[in-house]
Amino acid sequence: AGYLLVRAEDTAYWIHAGQPTGYWWGHVLVDIPNDEIWSLAELAMCEEGQRCYPTATSFDDESAAALHGEACFVHRLSGVAAHRAAVEPQASKLLSGDRLDIHGWGAESSDRQFCVRGNGARHRIFASGLVIFSMHEDNMDPRTQDTSLAVLQPMNFQYALNLIG
Repeated sequence: AGYLLVRAEDTAYWIHAGQPTGYWWGHVLVDIPNDEIWSLAELAMCEEGQRCYPTATSFDDESAAALHGEACFVHRLSGVAAHRAAVEPQASKLLSGDRLDIHGWGAESSDRQFCVRGNGARHRIFASGLVIFSMHEDNMDPRTQDTSLAVLQPMNFQYALNLIG
């Protein structure tokens, strides 16, 4: 079963008190801090010892092959969120804005326009824990906009039970 893609005037159907509910019950939100987002250009110049280095070195063959341009930003999930992405990357979705709507197309782009300027909001979440996304408009930087970004992931109940006990 996939995500129910409905537009509602009130996001209370999805989020209540900052937690997924209704359509998204059984999921968790992982906030993406602005200071943990890098542009592809910044990652290309990143050197060992810099804060961006763990993200820059997380690209694998699949994530590198998905890029067809340079108009993207990258965040690297960590901890339990990275584990959930490794188990089921296609089940994670990037949400954005005050209403936390799904941020554009979230699967492989058959038109080979992922990260190409002028192609709007898209995102991919990879098993390596990388969240790679483009913005709605060219030259829009999510770190300087007043927008929220979060990853919606299904809760891995078996993993949670293993942690407890």
